[in-house]
Amino acid sequence: IAIPHGKTNAVDHVYGVLGISKKGIDYDALDGEPVYLLFLMLAPPKDSEIHLRLLKRLAELLDNPQFYTELVVQKDPQAAYGIIKKYEEVLIALDR
Repeated sequence: IAIPHGKTNAVDHVYGVLGISKKGIDYDALDGEPVYLLFLMLAPPKDSEIHLRLLKRLAELLDNPQFYTELVVQKDPQAAYGIIKKYEEVLIALDR
């Protein structure tokens, strides 16, 4: 899993992109293994708090091995979005 992220004046609000690779990507990971999930996030400097909250939530989602297992096999963007939404709803329910 790779999560490149940063703040830049080139964007006016937070953007996130998910990439899923069947073959894996050489990303110089600490464990030397290929990366199969890539989450990219860009935010303007004024949205630092939102940027950090989104990174925290992503870490919470990825803390569940089942989330990774279900997400990494998705072939369709809508199906991948559905998996993210499903697990996000679980976290929201747990926050209550």
